[in-house]
Amino acid sequence: MAKYIKYKAVVERISAGIKQAQKIAQIAIDREMNEAQTTDVVEDVLEKMLNFDRFEDRKPQFNIDGKSKNIIDILLELGDGIRIPIEIKQATLKLNDKHAGQLEDYAKLLGAEFGILTNGVEWKIIQYSASDGDVMVSEFNLIQDKHSAIADAIYVFSKEAIKGGHTHKQAELSAFLQAGNIADTMASKRVLSAIRLEMHDRHKVYLDEDDIRNVLIGEVIRASLLSPTQK
Repeated sequence: MAKYIKYKAVVERISAGIKQAQKIAQIAIDREMNEAQTTDVVEDVLEKMLNFDRFEDRKPQFNIDGKSKNIIDILLELGDGIRIPIEIKQATLKLNDKHAGQLEDYAKLLGAEFGILTNGVEWKIIQYSASDGDVMVSEFNLIQDKHSAIADAIYVFSKEAIKGGHTHKQAELSAFLQAGNIADTMASKRVLSAIRLEMHDRHKVYLDEDDIRNVLIGEVIRASLLSPTQK
């Protein structure tokens, strides 16, 4: 699968806005902004860097089914059936599995492929896939990460990347890079054969592939990562 080519104008717009976004994120931490204030920070990034129109693309406090507990902080509606819930937490609150679970519940109620979780500083975009489970498509930290790392990670959050299919392609690549897929590949016969040959080149000894596999699974790869067919 080939890596997609990023839209130049989007990359330039994002790169130009990172420094200001980092400044605002630091202010949010220093002032211990609450969730409502953090939402303003998030809205600024959505509009200026990611190109989501405040009126056409965003629906704040969207009620999914009329129940008070199922209110999404911001819903992105981009046409062609694309709906992305955004769950926002206050800037000083570290994102955790409970928050991710809340976002997943909203995404499933909507039938959404992607969801965004953020506290204005940390940003995560997650794909909900029946075949691969939850896939962390991209994530970054506006304060801790370098400019180049942010520019690379934030691209798939943009309106153009989502509508252009780049976010979906990145999700496919990220799914292949999950630990379980790498573990299964390492335990495959082809890789075991390559290790056997490499060991011979280095140490002039031929080892049994089953012995190599036992060491890999027992001491190198966590067995829990392997699919049932590889255990």
